[in-house]
Amino acid sequence: MNMWFSSLFLVAGLFLSCSAQTVEECRPLITPLPTFEPSYGKWIFIMGWIDSEPFKVLFRSAKSQWIHFRETPGQPKELVEDIGISPTYCKYGSSPVTLHMNTAITDKTNFSCTYHSLPTCEGCLLYTVNSRNNNNLLPIMNITNPTTIHEVKGYRAFYLMARENHVKHYELVRTMKTAKCLGFTGEPDFLYDPENSDFSQEREGVRGQSELSTK
Repeated sequence: MNMWFSSLFLVAGLFLSCSAQTVEECRPLITPLPTFEPSYGKWIFIMGWIDSEPFKVLFRSAKSQWIHFRETPGQPKELVEDIGISPTYCKYGSSPVTLHMNTAITDKTNFSCTYHSLPTCEGCLLYTVNSRNNNNLLPIMNITNPTTIHEVKGYRAFYLMARENHVKHYELVRTMKTAKCLGFTGEPDFLYDPENSDFSQEREGVRGQSELSTK
């Protein structure tokens, strides 16, 4: 196993055993940045948590995930393209995003997501996500259990992304402390393994396009 990937599990163990953060310690970690600034280019998912069991399964099945922020011609900001890599195939999707002060909002037919950006290291992105989904997703995911339906209709998530496929050890620890302050417990639901291949080049030029506008 990759040495860096192994260290993530060591940090995860530290995260599980560390004491709860105080309100004073948590405040600077979880206070959103005053503006949500576009950060163009490719960002690799390093780790993340999600509080919905059905989406945890999907999240954990991905060996590699990345997101591409791209400026839209004629627009002052960007479009967003998500690409998730499962164990056997690549999944691609794009979403329009609207920026309003310190919030980014994705609103599509099947779901809406609200994003806030938190303090993190240079070359990193740290997002909280609140998602609301409608009933259209239930038959697609073959879900009938009432408890599971509730977890599909709404969930919270927390992601660390970076330009490179690794971050400093202290930033991993800081991110895990932030996760705990936000109420996410246990090991991350996703940990990036640098040994997994990057399928992004295989889809060069085959991208969904959607605009991001500002209010």
